[in-house]
Amino acid sequence: MTGPIPRYVEERLRRPPPEGCNVIPGSTPVVGFGDPRNAKVATIGLNPNRLEFLDSEGSLLREDTQRLETLLSVGANSLGNVEDHVLARVFEGCNWYFERHPYRRWFDVLERVLNGTGVSYYRGTACHLTLVQWATNPTWGLLPESSRAVLLRQDAPFLRERIEDERIELVLLNGRGVITAFSETIGCDLGDDEPPIADARTQTHFMTGTTDAGTRIVAWTTNLHAAVGVSEWHRAGIAERVAALAAAGANDVEV
Repeated sequence: MTGPIPRYVEERLRRPPPEGCNVIPGSTPVVGFGDPRNAKVATIGLNPNRLEFLDSEGSLLREDTQRLETLLSVGANSLGNVEDHVLARVFEGCNWYFERHPYRRWFDVLERVLNGTGVSYYRGTACHLTLVQWATNPTWGLLPESSRAVLLRQDAPFLRERIEDERIELVLLNGRGVITAFSETIGCDLGDDEPPIADARTQTHFMTGTTDAGTRIVAWTTNLHAAVGVSEWHRAGIAERVAALAAAGANDVEV
């Protein structure tokens, strides 16, 4: 899908990174992985992984390895005053992320959960959005609390507007860290009344509810990316439970 950049998205793309927050030099804001204008479901993350912009040695990805546009690739020092066609390259780079060079090792973990609900990153029916649109180095968990607070305060309102403006039907929250940050910054009503899934090593709780604007939410407490020792049985159980909860919520809305 092409077309003009929504005004609020343009304003976000042109906003410079906050100083002293370890935003990767030369990176650009990731206003979406995939196009929310087409997606029915959005998974939510804290911020883009540094490997979206950097190689293993810490240098900016270029040419064939590049995943998203950088200031270098668009020939700009900042996006603040670039011409519209330059900004459009950055915007479309986000929209077409999964057709370009996606970080499949990360996204395929959630793709399995998405497939259970009938959608896919790679078919354009799902997208990934982040509370903070800047990639950082070091990664989120190693940033000072003061930096995380600044980034969330500046960027979370954009995520809220993105979900509401694009009319996402279902939001999926993967892990306690995302659940907590989303609840505190976006606002939502979650009920922890679903039976957990448990085995010898892991126990996963499930929550359902809505954002303050009424978008449906399904959340689970085990971070499928960070968790160590999560069994294949447990991962399959999470995918099955999310699919069931998503379907039940859709039926409730239809009624």
